[in-house]
Amino acid sequence: MSVRRMETPNYENSPVNGESRTRENCPSGDSAVYKWLGFSFGLLCIIQSSLNIYLWAQVDQNSNESKNISTCNFTCVSADDVRTLILERDQLLQEKLQFLQEKNQLNFSKDLLNQKNKELLQNNSQLNQEKNQLLQEKLQLSKDVTLLNQLREHLLQDKNNLLQWNSQLNRDNVQLFQEKDRLLKNNRRLYQCTKQLLQDKDELLRENCQLEHDLNQLDQDKTKLRNTLSRLKTTNGILIKRKMMCNDNVIRLQNQLIELQSELYMGWRRFKSGCYRLSSTSNTWEFARQDCEGSGAHLVILTDKAEENFVSSFGGAEKFWIGLKAENTSDTCVCTWTWVDGSSLCYRNWDNQEEPLPTWTYSCAHVAQNHAWLVGPCDESYYWICEKEL
Repeated sequence: MSVRRMETPNYENSPVNGESRTRENCPSGDSAVYKWLGFSFGLLCIIQSSLNIYLWAQVDQNSNESKNISTCNFTCVSADDVRTLILERDQLLQEKLQFLQEKNQLNFSKDLLNQKNKELLQNNSQLNQEKNQLLQEKLQLSKDVTLLNQLREHLLQDKNNLLQWNSQLNRDNVQLFQEKDRLLKNNRRLYQCTKQLLQDKDELLRENCQLEHDLNQLDQDKTKLRNTLSRLKTTNGILIKRKMMCNDNVIRLQNQLIELQSELYMGWRRFKSGCYRLSSTSNTWEFARQDCEGSGAHLVILTDKAEENFVSSFGGAEKFWIGLKAENTSDTCVCTWTWVDGSSLCYRNWDNQEEPLPTWTYSCAHVAQNHAWLVGPCDESYYWICEKEL
């Protein structure tokens, strides 16, 4: 009875070696799994080879025993051992299939990891490009910063030059103001001297004219001198009185001119036959009226558009009181607007072109920033303009 020789399966380890070559590029955790799988395949091959060697040894031993015993019922190897070996082989084959499945799964995981690695490499390449671009922008920004610093230094130099120039201009301005004050003093002194000389000249001219007239009269009336002596004495006395009156008027006009000049230097401005002054502070209407009367003037009275334009330009952008007031003594709000000198209202420039109805017991008018008249309580605080007739 011949025993069928069991074929030993040929287990090739080349895929495992190939996988070991490809695992070199994998991460460290997957390389441990591939090493364990290769070790398992190697162990499986060793076990299979051991089983084949054991089966061949049993077959040789049984063949030797059959040569010595001719009538022996040859059974090769016991059936239990054969079944056990077959079961072990089947179990090893199942483990091999299981390992192959795990290998396929690991290969799939490897492909996924390789794909992710490619994506990471692409991302790395893109990041490197962006890094290079940012480095170029950084270099450009550094150049721009250098240019800006140079420009800043130039600007600082220009600023220092302008400051020096400004300081020089301020010194020149101070000198010019001093020279202006000196010239104004000289001008005032010369003006006074000139005015005095002109007055003396006028007086001498009048005296000269009078003397010429008297001389001619004396020449013509030489024969009538005795008859007209008394009349001439009377005329001479009258002329002396007139001369004294003229001298008094000249002194009075000189004093008024000096007062007007002093007032003009103290903030008064002349327009036509009046002088105007803007207050330096703000207060109520009653306080403004008393302040103007204390300086020999009154709150401004606007009689025409030209005077209002002058006062508005003089007042600037400030609100200011004018000398217009109304008293409400009835419940029907019927009242009359009057100026501080008692005159009635003729010229008007109300804000809405309509005369307002005052709602307070005493209502006062002021000029707004748009140069129109507004009405409000008299206890509000505004600037004011005083007016003085010449």
